Amino acid sequence: MNQSISGIQAIHHLHFYLRDLPYWQEQFCQVWGFQIERQAPHTLDLCQGSLRLRLSQPAHGGDEVDRYLQQHPPGVVDVALAVGQEVVDVVAQLQGRGAEVERMPIQPEAGSAHWCLRTPYGLRHSLIPGSAPASPYRLFSHLDHVVLNVEQGSLQAAAEWYGQVLGWRCLYRYSISTDYSGLESVVIGDPSLGIHLAINEPTSPSSQIQEFLDVHHGPGIQHVALHSPDIVASLRQLRRAGVTFLQVPPSYYANLENQLSTKLGLEKGVGSLFRARICWQDLVEQEILLDVTLPSSEQTPLLLQTFTQPLFHQPTFFFEIIQRLGGATGFGEGNFQALFEALERQQRQRTLARWGR
Repeated sequence: MNQSISGIQAIHHLHFYLRDLPYWQEQFCQVWGFQIERQAPHTLDLCQGSLRLRLSQPAHGGDEVDRYLQQHPPGVVDVALAVGQEVVDVVAQLQGRGAEVERMPIQPEAGSAHWCLRTPYGLRHSLIPGSAPASPYRLFSHLDHVVLNVEQGSLQAAAEWYGQVLGWRCLYRYSISTDYSGLESVVIGDPSLGIHLAINEPTSPSSQIQEFLDVHHGPGIQHVALHSPDIVASLRQLRRAGVTFLQVPPSYYANLENQLSTKLGLEKGVGSLFRARICWQDLVEQEILLDVTLPSSEQTPLLLQTFTQPLFHQPTFFFEIIQRLGGATGFGEGNFQALFEALERQQRQRTLARWGR
């Protein structure tokens, strides 16, 4: 693995290709709390905290956005990187490592000309000079991590490509399996820059990762995690606005309560376990998954997370809502089995619906 490319500072923005831009402008601004930063007839830049989104719809039939949407569902096509030094210096470093970096033409809809790093995995990384300034936020403060799905047998090659080209190192590795399917995952990135990219591959044809690949017609971004300083308040507001989330079975909380009580030597009931930081009843009502680093203390690292239903019509892209307390650094590994099983239940329901059963 090479050293990290000098000059790259952070993730600058996420670029979505979609149709019906006015509808999604309303959704992202009225429901998800973003503000308009820059607007053009077919492209919209949004901001919230240090989060930056770019939304683009086709300007005309046969343009780049239209061609993409003829082959793939709407979603994230570009995880742009902020560059804090001369872009040409970063380009030279990348090309020296054998990367494909191309000069993108000037597009009035998307701003000035820029350089773009192409990956072999259905994703690109534009190189944007300067960091995006933080703005006020309503629901989310920053981007926590991004998740990329790749084809079976491609996980190791994808991780090695990012290590070779960008110098991102392996941070976590885990696997999940059920009687129905499974996945392998590795998290890579540069923690000093707040960059975390999880890469998943399916381990069976029935995996929900394989379903994504089939519907998306290849690898791509499955979801991104938005960090909320108050996940309970954010979820209440989103639910009131009509956002639907992954259903967590009640057995998850019964099992979690038993595990925590047993491991921590507590009597039944963990309502006061985490002091004033979280309320157990809020977790259950808002269907929030909880990953706890033991042993317990007043500053126990707590990771709280939940997941929306697919944002678009197809079962591909969705958002994760996450909050980290007490310095939690993982990615909810303790929750992944429950999450994967919940996703599988919905996948099987979709399969039955397609067959009219």
